Amino acid sequence: MPKQEQSNVEGRLLLKEAIELIPSGRWEELTSLLQSHAPQLQAARLRLEQQALELHSTRARSQNDKQDANPVRQMGTPIVRTVAAAAAWADRFPWLALLVIQAVILATYAQGFLYRGFIMDDAVGMMRNPNVIGETLSFADLMRRDFWGLPMHGSGWTNKSFRPLTTLTFRWNYLLHGLDSSGFHATNILLHCLTSLILGRTATVALGMSGSWAALASALFGVHPVHTENVLYLVCRADILACLLGLLAMNCYAASFSPPAALRPLWPTLRSRPFDAAVAAVGSGILQNPLWMIFPVLLIIASGLCKESGFTLFSIPMLMELLDFLSMQAWVQHQKERFAKRTFRRFRLRAGLLVASTFLVFVARYRHTGGTSLNMSPQDNPISFETERKARILSYSYVHGVYMRLLVWPQFLCYDYSMDAIPMVRDVFDCRLMLPLSAYVGCMASVSFVMQLPARHRRSGLIALALLVVSFLPASNILFPVGTVVGERLMYVPSAGYCLAVVVVLHAFLQGTLHKPRAPPRPEPTKIQRGKEIHSWGIGSGRPEAMRRGFKVTLCAGVSA
Repeated sequence: MPKQEQSNVEGRLLLKEAIELIPSGRWEELTSLLQSHAPQLQAARLRLEQQALELHSTRARSQNDKQDANPVRQMGTPIVRTVAAAAAWADRFPWLALLVIQAVILATYAQGFLYRGFIMDDAVGMMRNPNVIGETLSFADLMRRDFWGLPMHGSGWTNKSFRPLTTLTFRWNYLLHGLDSSGFHATNILLHCLTSLILGRTATVALGMSGSWAALASALFGVHPVHTENVLYLVCRADILACLLGLLAMNCYAASFSPPAALRPLWPTLRSRPFDAAVAAVGSGILQNPLWMIFPVLLIIASGLCKESGFTLFSIPMLMELLDFLSMQAWVQHQKERFAKRTFRRFRLRAGLLVASTFLVFVARYRHTGGTSLNMSPQDNPISFETERKARILSYSYVHGVYMRLLVWPQFLCYDYSMDAIPMVRDVFDCRLMLPLSAYVGCMASVSFVMQLPARHRRSGLIALALLVVSFLPASNILFPVGTVVGERLMYVPSAGYCLAVVVVLHAFLQGTLHKPRAPPRPEPTKIQRGKEIHSWGIGSGRPEAMRRGFKVTLCAGVSA
C-alpha cells in the first residue's frame, strides 16, 4: 500500500476512535490518544496548509495569465477601454507621453510663430531698452536699470520692476535675430512648452502622480486659455520664466529632501508603473547634507529675478517641511515611539535655512532697488485711486472673483482691463458680488475637501493649493496695489497650482468612488474624536461620501463662477 494511502487510512481510524471516546466522556483516554499521535497530527496539518497554498497560487497564476492575455479588460464602454489603454501607455513611457503633449501644445500655438510686430509695452521693453538693443551690455547696466531700461536710482520715472534675467533673454534674442519679432514669439512659445513639460514632471516628483496623470496635468496647463496673453505678449515672458524656474526649484527640493509617496493609477489592469518606480527611487536617496539646499534656493532666487512673484515660492519648500514633520510626528505617536533627535534637528535646520534665505533675499532686493514704488495713473488701476474705502474693498473682492472665473471658466479674455473695464462696486447688494462669494466658497470647500483626503492625496493637494494661493497674493491687491486692475498674465504661476490641484482632486474623487465601497454609517463622534478625525495628519483614509460631497460643492462653486 502506498505511503499516502496508508497515512489516510491511519487518520480515518484515529478519527473514528476519537469519536467513539467523546460520547462516553472518556477524556483522559482521548487526551492520551491525541498526545501519542501528535507528530502525525502535526504532519497532517502542515500538508493541509501546503495544499491550500498551492491551490491559492494556482488560482492567482491563472488569473494573471488571463490579464496578460487581455491587458485591457472589458471594463466598460469603448471610450473607457481607450482611456485605459492610453493611460497604460503613458505610465509605461512617461517622457514620451509628455513630449506628445508638448507637440499638441505647439500645434495650438502654431500661428504664433508667424506673428510679427511689437504691441503695447513690447516696444518699450525691447525696442527702446538699452539693455536689449545696446551695442554692449555690462553687468553694471543690467543691475542698475529696471525692466523697461530706465535707471532705478536718480531722477526720472521708474516702477522699480527689477527683472534682469528676463531682460537678459531679450538680449540673447536680439543678438540672434535682431528685432525680428517672430523670433521673440517663437521663444515664448517654446518656453511655455518647456514649462508645461516641467509641470508634468512636478506632478510626479513633488506630488507622486503616475505618468498618465502627469501628462493630463501638463496638457491642462499647456492649453489653458488664460495663458494666451503670456505666450503672445512678449513682456509676459517674465511670468513664464518665473514659473519655469519655480517649478524646477520645487522638483529639486522634493527630490532631494521631501519625496512624496506614489499615488497609484486608477485602472486595476495597469500593474506596470515605471513612473511610480522612479518616484520611489528618488525618495530612496534622500540627501541629508543641508548644503544641497543651495540649488533650490538659487532657482527660487532666479525665479524672483525674472518676476517679483517668484520670491513667494520660498513658502512651498517650507510647507513641504511642515507637512513632512507633521506626518512623521503622527506616525511616531501612532507607533508609540519617541521622535528621533537627529530627524528633528534635520527638520529644524532645513526650516531655519529656508527662513533665513527668504529674509536675506527680501532685504537684499529692497536695498538694491531702494524700495518698490508704483507710480500708477488712474487709467492703470482706477480702484486704487478711489477715496471711499468700502468701494475699494468691494471692487477688489469682485476682482478676485474675476480672477477665479478666468481660471475655472475663461469664456471671455481681454488684453487690457484698464480704465473702466471693471466698473466700481459700491453697494454690498450689487449682484456682481455673487461672483467673489462663489470664489471664496469654492476655495474654502476645496481646502475642506483636501483636508479630508487620505494622507498621500492630502499632502499633494495642499502643496498644489499653496502654489495657487501664495503666487496669487502679489496680484490680489491685498498686500499692496498693483499696476493693473486685472491682468491675465498674472495668473500664469497660480494656474500651475490650479492645474495640479484639479488633477489631485480628480484622482482622489475617482479613486474614492471607483475603488472604495461605500462606508457603513458611523456613530456620531464626540468633540475630541471629531477634531482628530478632521485634522488628523496620520495614515487615516478619506471617506468616499465626504469626498463626493466636497467635490460637488467645489464643482457647483466653479460653475456658478
